[in-house]
Amino acid sequence: MQHETVSRAESRRTGQSDPLQDISDLESPDAAAFLSAWLAMLAEDLADVRLIAVFVEDRQAGDFAPAAVHPDGRGDLTALEPVAREVLETRSPAQGQDDGGAVLIAVPVTVAGGMPAFVALQFGTPGAGVTLRQRQRIVWALGWLERRFMEQRAEETASEHAASLRAMDIFASVGAERRAPAAAQVAVNALAEDPALTRVSLGLVRGRPRRGAPVRAEAVSGKAWFRRRSATIRRLGEAMEEALDQGATVALPAGEDSQRIAVAHRAYQQETGAAAVATVVLFDDDLPVGAITAEGASADGIPPDTLRRLAALAALLGPVIELKRRQQSWIAGRAVDLAQSGLVALFGRHRPSYRLAALCLVVLAALPFAIHKPLRLVSDATLEGSRQIAAVAPFDGIIAEAGTQAGARVAEGDLLFKLDDRELELEAAKWRSDLDQLAQEERRAVSDGERGEAVLLQAQRRQGAAQLALAEARLARAEVRAPIDGIVISGDISQRIGAPISEGEEVFGIAPLESYRVVLEIDERDLDLVRPGETGSLRLTARTDAALPFEITSVTSVARIEEGRRLFRANAELLAPAESLRPGMEGVARIDAGQRSLADIWTRRLRDWVQLAIWRWMP
Repeated sequence: MQHETVSRAESRRTGQSDPLQDISDLESPDAAAFLSAWLAMLAEDLADVRLIAVFVEDRQAGDFAPAAVHPDGRGDLTALEPVAREVLETRSPAQGQDDGGAVLIAVPVTVAGGMPAFVALQFGTPGAGVTLRQRQRIVWALGWLERRFMEQRAEETASEHAASLRAMDIFASVGAERRAPAAAQVAVNALAEDPALTRVSLGLVRGRPRRGAPVRAEAVSGKAWFRRRSATIRRLGEAMEEALDQGATVALPAGEDSQRIAVAHRAYQQETGAAAVATVVLFDDDLPVGAITAEGASADGIPPDTLRRLAALAALLGPVIELKRRQQSWIAGRAVDLAQSGLVALFGRHRPSYRLAALCLVVLAALPFAIHKPLRLVSDATLEGSRQIAAVAPFDGIIAEAGTQAGARVAEGDLLFKLDDRELELEAAKWRSDLDQLAQEERRAVSDGERGEAVLLQAQRRQGAAQLALAEARLARAEVRAPIDGIVISGDISQRIGAPISEGEEVFGIAPLESYRVVLEIDERDLDLVRPGETGSLRLTARTDAALPFEITSVTSVARIEEGRRLFRANAELLAPAESLRPGMEGVARIDAGQRSLADIWTRRLRDWVQLAIWRWMP
């Protein structure tokens, strides 16, 4: 390219240059081609110029270096040093003379208030000044340079803007994840999209952040799962630990002036066959919390711009991922932080109110153990009569009449129900007729002197009398009446008139009104606390305004299961029955089971469950 540019310059001197080719060189995206064409064009316009050099800023070194020199690119630039030094100090045009009297000029190229480059010229005729036309041509030519550097600055700004947007996208994606492993996976997958990188891995320290802590690989780009005990992952962890121990970025291949130890990185590079490897440390509050290891395919190493972007993203991602890791771990994370901050606030000199608050909390925590209250066991309760009398069918028959129904109050002797007695009436009438006939035949046999037949007829008449008495007794029992004053608590045959009924079948249940008992359902966990003689109170659903006292009379072994709980039956006697009570009423009973501390009352269920669980799982 340089030989071609020199040839074009010679063509301009001989008047054989191609204008279209000159313009195309000035529009070339290649910086070297552009600068060479620009120098050749300026040299042709100025004619009496001996040496032209373009110095461009090297941002990494913080200095200016020659980017293009005319005429041959290899000239001695020592003569330009005085004006070059002056333009660097003043950032304005400078003019002087060399030892031979030739004029020296240095002109800065300014873009957006900065000076990305400057041009230094040495004219050929000693003692001759710079003409107005030459100055105009220099200013005109600088316009090309300024436009070129403005375009370059715009491209860099657009690239930086795109990189910033990409970094914000990665940061937002990582922040959207709730758990540290998922956030790490999102981060490495996003970082691996850089064309200069082939694979990115992220590891976090185990335990509290500190130098020398072991590192565990959490995520590898493009892999949802990997074997943590494989040789490659083990080498990766050692490379990350090497960077954490030094607290700085470690890269291979390393620069000539690099002082970093890269033994583990070299071993990892040999293990994976990667052309380039670099590890950037993640920090949180100046403590290393992890590392990002990037691999590249270029033997020249990972580009410096990529490393800078990686380091900038690591500075953002370190605190975020560490915060997520600590939040998902109570024992090693938030609990430790809370304990440390609490101890500092409690024993610090500047917050006495915290110590007062802690003392109040200690007193409040001790009060439940010092205050004793009655332990009251709560259970469901049902009100029943002290005794229940069943009204049953006296014999097989047909229901003819219902005198009452459940819930009705009855007096002793009131009709409860009546069975159909028509067949019994006919049977009694038949036996009466048979008895009259047997009596006539017996009198005839006696009058005829047939003594044996008279004895036989007499026996048949006695048997008929017994059958008649039985029929009349059953007739008398066809009407079933209330044996006591009370209330009908069960039974309703109003819809069974004319239906058959079997002997002994219960039709009604009757309970007295003057005495009641309470049936309690005791949870098996409270059974050892309930004993006969203990007292309590009952509030019925129908009478929530008054508590009825009772005393437990017995605790039975009868149990039933309801909603997964085993309930045992206990009987209690009402000590002060109230009016308007009815058997079957339900409510809630509270049994007094002695004095206990509030802490014991509040935690007894939990303690029972823990003791049972320990017993169940204890070897």
